[in-house]
Amino acid sequence: MKIRWDNMGDNLEFTIPPAHKDISTYSVLSFRVTQKVESIENPANQSQNLRVALKDGTNNERAVRVSPFYDIPYPDMRPDVAYRKSAMNTVRIPLKSYTIVCAGQVQVNLQDVTTLSFLFSEIGTGEIKIDEIEFSN
Repeated sequence: MKIRWDNMGDNLEFTIPPAHKDISTYSVLSFRVTQKVESIENPANQSQNLRVALKDGTNNERAVRVSPFYDIPYPDMRPDVAYRKSAMNTVRIPLKSYTIVCAGQVQVNLQDVTTLSFLFSEIGTGEIKIDEIEFSN
């Protein structure tokens, strides 16, 4: 899916079906991502960043920054336009990131996850492509 934002408060939220709310047997949240090539929304020659949040049934929510786990690089801008690329790469965020004890942060109950959100709170504008969002081992 192609996603574009122009406000630090923008987000994309997915509801987890009740039959699949227990993700405690998985070890990572995985998705593929890239910056869209030649998009004027992406700051030139800069990596992109965002947060991914999980919320549980008691409204405990924690947002984790993607950059410690993967750099979303600016697309390869070769002189010949035909060879410019924005290659998809896989981000794997350990689910432990949502449960470790950290001052001022709530712990998310991985047996009762209700929503997964992409929060565009790191860089004011951007355009990315995301695919294959999943919980896996």
